[in-house]
Amino acid sequence: MIVIEAHLQPGHFFRISLLRHIQRTSFYFYALTAAGLSALAYTMTVSSLVLLVAWIPFVTYLILGLVNAYVGSRRADQPYFLPTRYEFGDQALKLRTSQGASEVAWGDFREWRKVVGCYVLYLNAGAVIAIPLENVTKSREPAVEDFLKQKIPL
Repeated sequence: MIVIEAHLQPGHFFRISLLRHIQRTSFYFYALTAAGLSALAYTMTVSSLVLLVAWIPFVTYLILGLVNAYVGSRRADQPYFLPTRYEFGDQALKLRTSQGASEVAWGDFREWRKVVGCYVLYLNAGAVIAIPLENVTKSREPAVEDFLKQKIPL
């Protein structure tokens, strides 16, 4: 069993929130729509009003993502900012904070990645669990990654 004591920082939360925001299907829809209508407006003699129709929803989507990430990272009372003990067991990942404990079976995860200074474990339901790399010693990283590769194949 591998045990990690970690504390997610607001900066990690902010970056992960932004990353998840721009990985959603709706981001690509707005981006492609804005790009397509912009190309149409520049190559044809269509009203420049088309550019407003293209870019206002896209920019609004980006601003809302920034605002939500900022607000979420400034709420110090959230459970994801509490010091957490992660126990990597054979059957499940156990999480324990001062507010309680939970257990997530390895089958409930769809993938994991090493991004923005964290191990980010993606659940099938869409949520994520982020474990800051700064709380994992360099000598333990290979063991953690090998364990994750066994339990959550990429």
